[in-house]
Amino acid sequence: AVVSTQSGHYGREAEWAEKKYVWVPHDEHGFVEGQKIEDLGEEINVLFADGSTAIISTDDVQKMNPPKFDKVEDMADLSVLNEASVLHNLRDRFHSDLIYTYSGLFCVVVNPYKRLPIYTDKVVEMYKGKKRFEVPPHIFAITDMAYRSMLQDRENQTILCTGESGAGKTENTKKVIQYLASITSRGGSGYINDTERASSVGADKKEKSTDCDSALIPLL
Repeated sequence: AVVSTQSGHYGREAEWAEKKYVWVPHDEHGFVEGQKIEDLGEEINVLFADGSTAIISTDDVQKMNPPKFDKVEDMADLSVLNEASVLHNLRDRFHSDLIYTYSGLFCVVVNPYKRLPIYTDKVVEMYKGKKRFEVPPHIFAITDMAYRSMLQDRENQTILCTGESGAGKTENTKKVIQYLASITSRGGSGYINDTERASSVGADKKEKSTDCDSALIPLL
């Protein structure tokens, strides 16, 4: 089974490389997938999934990543980093209910506008004391990292949630508080001893800036 899976993977990679796929701007969808079928110098002839073709300027098309990068957890790992590839990865993960995606040191969140079972006590336990690369992208991973850094380095930490109205800043701030309350509660199963507890968790000091529309969550 492993051999056949690998063969299928390499087969997809070879097919992708042979067909020379690119991203083409689209008024409704942002970018759509196209196959370069003819090089015309400063323009290329592109074949689309519906069978239509169009002559597109080479300045307007963007390179596409190989299939092995589909739904990648950290967009800093993409072999080709451009606007189309970032939007495609976020959209692809969003349609699979994977709303958290890393971009280097940042965590990008796409509001699903529905309830997802990814904030339960069981999920909290998954992220306790784990390094970022050991678990899927999540606001809990960011919170745990900030909390452990505060304890280990004895320095204040801040989590900044920023975005447009409706992006999910308030909800993610609530999840930060939920996670901190869980791992610091005396009745819970936190991974730290009472003597190591922070003197205070600044979740109640949430500050909203009217200038950049963001929420600051200090851990003190």
